[in-house]
Amino acid sequence: MNIKLRSCKSRFAGGMALLLLASSAPAAVNAASGGQAQAPVTLTMYYPGTESPDEAVVEEAINHYLNMKIGVSLDLRPYDWANYNNKIKVMIAAGEPMDLFFTAGWLNFKQFADINVLRDLTPLLARYAPDMMKTMNPLYLKGTAINGRNYAVPTQMNNVTWKGLLINKQLADKYHFDIAGIKKLSDLEPMLKVIKAKESKATPLFGKIADFEGLASYQKLAPDSPGSLMPGGGTKVANEFASPAMSSLLAQYYRWTTKGYIVPSRQAFNSFQDQTLFSSQASVQTFAVLTSSANYDTASQLQTATGQSWLEVRLQAPLITNENLTAGMLSVSSLSKHAEDAVRVINLLHANKKLLDLLDWGIAGTHYRADAGSPGMITPIGKGYATSGPWMFGNPGLTYHTKADAADPNIWARGKKIFDKAALSPVIGLYYDPAPNAESNQAVNSLISNFNANMDRAPQDPATALPKLQSRLKQAGIAGVIADKQRQVDAYLTEKHKLAVQQQALAQ
Repeated sequence: MNIKLRSCKSRFAGGMALLLLASSAPAAVNAASGGQAQAPVTLTMYYPGTESPDEAVVEEAINHYLNMKIGVSLDLRPYDWANYNNKIKVMIAAGEPMDLFFTAGWLNFKQFADINVLRDLTPLLARYAPDMMKTMNPLYLKGTAINGRNYAVPTQMNNVTWKGLLINKQLADKYHFDIAGIKKLSDLEPMLKVIKAKESKATPLFGKIADFEGLASYQKLAPDSPGSLMPGGGTKVANEFASPAMSSLLAQYYRWTTKGYIVPSRQAFNSFQDQTLFSSQASVQTFAVLTSSANYDTASQLQTATGQSWLEVRLQAPLITNENLTAGMLSVSSLSKHAEDAVRVINLLHANKKLLDLLDWGIAGTHYRADAGSPGMITPIGKGYATSGPWMFGNPGLTYHTKADAADPNIWARGKKIFDKAALSPVIGLYYDPAPNAESNQAVNSLISNFNANMDRAPQDPATALPKLQSRLKQAGIAGVIADKQRQVDAYLTEKHKLAVQQQALAQ
């Protein structure tokens, strides 16, 4: 698992001058009739997290600020992570008029949009979120739109994914390794040999079988599911398990386990990040980590978790996918009676540091204090208030950070530079639907899952294991899965082209 950085009406009646003021004046100033003062609109805001002892105090401070800015109040409704998704589904089924609520690609965003649970925000954003629209990279909204419509606003996390290695700098410096000379995975082997021979307590490489497999493709279209876009940037879907690259990578994995460079018993967790967070093995030194899902800040996160510096070796360039753009989003319920106000709050969360600091960290001097040695960094005080961190809301680059979520105070600025230059998936905006071929999808996914679990626990020679897997995948219907993925990719690209033509015609 990637560590995450755990780190919204005023309407005026009358002439044109009052209409021009409506986008910025607080709702409490005038009523629609007679200039009578109105109570601020209160919006419910649901998100995953733990209710804090000082939540009411922080909410009061947030609302004092929001009332002055836009005449709106927030009723914060955090629910613990284990129950949040079910809670939202129950409220949707009951027809509860939620205003703002957190969603994501991995939290039913596409499904909710398809069944009209989410308000179409497209016509509201330019009018009620002007500050955000001026500063946000257009890719965030373009890349998360469904058929050209925006049903949620993504958090500006500058999230990209790359595949490659993280190298322990201390050990690399000790043995004068030429890290810049690593251009392909096999270039690592001489270094692993040295570490194995001279560092008896160190693990030469943490590398799960799935990370080796990840290097064989350019982009998976669904987690744990064969049928991917292959290196080269095209849109042809192929069975990566039938590729020469896969055979070579699995052979390398097996060879390195037999040589003791990879130690299965030291890889009980799904990722090295998990291990450093949740295992006593975090104190065991590791030289290299293979990952197929690193982000721009993974090295910084590992430094925080392990106390050691890590060097990045990218074997595939940073790529922006749906998963990156939809990792954290705020939606407005289609039943909300205050959608305009909700979008105003979203606007502030993307443009107003004061509001973000209050929501993310609480009250200065009570819940955190500034870190005198690192501008922009803070140290939490006590346990009176806490959220899951700045990654969840608005523009995290505006708010404070702690050493627990950013060892380097400049990491967010560097992340933005990487995001702005990263390659964009050719199928950004495509959400693969396994339902048309559900039985075969389930069967092949189960085969891959079992194969990987067995290879991680007790590695087998892929010269015999891979042909057996291919035979079972064929019987389970992998050809149909690949064909259906290709059909969905082709249909998406055709629709995307039609939409672009329509938008161009409207702009002329």
